[in-house]
Amino acid sequence: MAVDGKTISSSSIDSIDTKSTSSTESSSTSFIPFSKPLKSNALFGSIASFALFLIVICTINSYDTSNATKLGLMIPSTIILLIALYQVQKAEFHEVQDQDVIDSKQHPPPGYIYREQDGRTVLVKAFHPPKSNRKVLGRPIPMSEVNKHNTLSSCWVVIESRVYDITPYVTSHPGGWLPIKDMAGLDCTDAFANYHPATVYEKLLPGFYIGDCPDAIDSDFIRGHRSIRQELLRRGLFNTNSSFYYLKIMWFLLLFLSAVFFTLTTRPLLGACLMAGFWQQLAFLGHDIGHNAIFHSKSLDTMFGVVFGNTLGGISLGWWKRSHNVHHVVCNSIEHDPDIQHMPIFAVDPGIVDQRELREAGTLGPDGGFWSTYHEKWIRPDAASRLLVGAQHYLFYPVMMVARFNLYIQGFIFVATSWKQDAWWAKRFQKLEFVTLSLFLTWLTLLVSSLPTWGPPPPRAPASL
Repeated sequence: MAVDGKTISSSSIDSIDTKSTSSTESSSTSFIPFSKPLKSNALFGSIASFALFLIVICTINSYDTSNATKLGLMIPSTIILLIALYQVQKAEFHEVQDQDVIDSKQHPPPGYIYREQDGRTVLVKAFHPPKSNRKVLGRPIPMSEVNKHNTLSSCWVVIESRVYDITPYVTSHPGGWLPIKDMAGLDCTDAFANYHPATVYEKLLPGFYIGDCPDAIDSDFIRGHRSIRQELLRRGLFNTNSSFYYLKIMWFLLLFLSAVFFTLTTRPLLGACLMAGFWQQLAFLGHDIGHNAIFHSKSLDTMFGVVFGNTLGGISLGWWKRSHNVHHVVCNSIEHDPDIQHMPIFAVDPGIVDQRELREAGTLGPDGGFWSTYHEKWIRPDAASRLLVGAQHYLFYPVMMVARFNLYIQGFIFVATSWKQDAWWAKRFQKLEFVTLSLFLTWLTLLVSSLPTWGPPPPRAPASL
């Protein structure tokens, strides 16, 4: 196998060590893409797309509407079909071209590791030394010392047993300061790997390197977890399959157009069910595009997510990204993760209301409760929360019936406060978010206003003789 211009024999090792000693060569890394062979899906994609097209056309023709309305629905359906067929074939072609597959028993040679780059697995150097040793302390840095630098004004992190002083970068971090604040003074190896491509390790991290940490967090569980991730990367199971998303988009458009069509005709209840299915399915696609997992470009993914997700779904992508990024970095942390902080209505973890557990975790406040680092306020149990949480098993479904309206409100609050947000997308897409969220409310209001009113149907005019 050729790596960085040299021939290196494949090595089979029992475990994959992400902390392997690396070469100190300053030469740039040559990315070597690997992907697991995928079964051909171009034919399936073409048949599925054409079948959906026929369903739409037959449905349109089955209703007694004007020819202009039918033509207005058929033309975009035909264009969507042609685009989908082209993109499916194009995606399959690229997947076939990328079948430079490694041997099933091959592992990274010493000093190399599998990472992600643009939706593909790449084999790269595990460590890139800084161009200058001016910032390097020249001594081992124990984890106890790293723990002390846990603020935004003095922020050290450990990544793969190496210490980085990222204090100068806090205000420039594209994801904002919240994820950094939650990881300050800690080992963030796994969280960092999940969010950053290989180029960040090569071009950004070396400038902040200050030394090695000999006692970084290590255990059989962590080593096993990282070995599994390396194996999944080696097999290409994280590789992006573009045709999957093209077919999904076709399916979503069918759901949306059918929902609107049936709502505007004589079957509004069926239209409502289809719209509910569309919104639920759209959330999964919004999740992936919010993680930059479709185009693998933060600008392109965010723009498409805001334009189409906000307009069709009504939930602010910017608000979601700010909340969900923190959720993944500190998943299910009572004091950090906003996705489990639903007081005073729900308590999804006993530790939220159990003062003994909060005390043992060191997060109990002076008057009870805990400090939410995301919402920046104390969350304490009070009379209202005790009443509501005590009946949450009865309230869950009624609350879920109206919970989506809270998401609409949160989106507009986020847009209105974008001026004080630090994530790159907040200010850049503020106006676009406001326009798209407003468009959503506009078309939804017009659609709902077209629904028939309750009561007996109006009397029919007498037939003319």
